[in-house]
Amino acid sequence: MSNEAVMSPVVPGAPARFVESLEAAPIIEGYQRDYGVDVADYFTGLSSVSVYACPVTGYRFYHPFTLAGREELYAQLSRFEWYYVDRPEHALAERYIRPGNRVLEVGCGRGLFLKRLAARGIAATGLDLNAAEVAQCRADGLDVRLETVESHAAAHPQAYDVACAFHVIEHIVDVRAFLAAMLDCLRPGGRLALAVPCSDAYYVHCLGRHFPLNAPPHHMGLWDRQSLRALTKPFPLIVEALLGVAEPEPDLESHLERYMAFSALHHPQLARKRDWLLWRLYRQARTSSVRSWIGRLLARSVPSLAVIVVYRRR
Repeated sequence: MSNEAVMSPVVPGAPARFVESLEAAPIIEGYQRDYGVDVADYFTGLSSVSVYACPVTGYRFYHPFTLAGREELYAQLSRFEWYYVDRPEHALAERYIRPGNRVLEVGCGRGLFLKRLAARGIAATGLDLNAAEVAQCRADGLDVRLETVESHAAAHPQAYDVACAFHVIEHIVDVRAFLAAMLDCLRPGGRLALAVPCSDAYYVHCLGRHFPLNAPPHHMGLWDRQSLRALTKPFPLIVEALLGVAEPEPDLESHLERYMAFSALHHPQLARKRDWLLWRLYRQARTSSVRSWIGRLLARSVPSLAVIVVYRRR
């Protein structure tokens, strides 16, 4: 454990609490093995990575902050089709967007959410730092800009009714500055929607909390429901909704197999028996329609893979 004073990236001046230390070598090896990405240069001079917690919000984050991923990392990961997808969180966020609202999406990627809004005739602007994705979005006719939310907020104060960031904030080092800028973009009473991976999802238990994509340089923080709710302490926010997101994979059987491994280790006895009965019926079903129905029923037991929170700006 280091003796250096590490401050919370959410609450200025709040000394963070040391949680644990992780060896750097397995993280580097995991990126290379699973994704063919060499991240060794991020860890130059480091044999370990520290995890700290904000004393006010409970938000856990990785340190040192210099581990944060750069543009080339995201360009490499964007080669995988699963990296940018139309997420269930998009549909949930749309429930809180009204006709006539002006919407800002920070970290818009390929513009999938912006295209959903365009189909409804809703004016939306996207921000991203991946030059190739920005160029493609512009070619698709979307209003997407290659700039940070901080610079955008300075030029467009209180310009939006809704600001969204889907699976972005877990990549951010200076959380305070990032969220403050998003709020500066909102009019009073406007909505802020944030979606993050759920740190207590079943796949985290199966793969380990610090599996490669959940560790630096890709992720710099670990959010959960408690820390998202606690953002109302340092920011002028009111929680309007906090929803778990079930996100079944295209390969349902593989998805359920991993869930069953989780259930066997972490669920109470009655829940395990229920899951195994449904799993047995699923495997023995003679028709695809019955099999699909039982699979969907079992999938309802799967803990949320992501969380979306919608705030009102006070």
